[in-house]
Amino acid sequence: SDSSRVKSYKRVGFKYVDAGTPERAVELAEQLDPSERDDYYSATLDTWAITNPDQLLEALEHFPSSNVQALAAHSLMYRNEERHFLSEKQVERAKRYLSEEDAEKWKDR
Repeated sequence: SDSSRVKSYKRVGFKYVDAGTPERAVELAEQLDPSERDDYYSATLDTWAITNPDQLLEALEHFPSSNVQALAAHSLMYRNEERHFLSEKQVERAKRYLSEEDAEKWKDR
């Protein structure tokens, strides 16, 4: 089924992130149907935000779409709230990529 396919891709994506080659996890998404990508990206980018937030922040501008950039920025902001690994300057940089809805949510934080 589709969901088990996405699960399999997520497992491989997580391995790439853990191995320090998350750009390969991003490339892997291209093999999924567009309808499956958000679920995959959300999970994979969240793992990346936890394991290597600085690297994810640096990669933001190279993502294939503003939607993926917004998902990545969301993961960074969300994880930063619990772990505080980003500087104020880095937070401001990540905020530039948030969706309008998320930007409103984090405006005063």
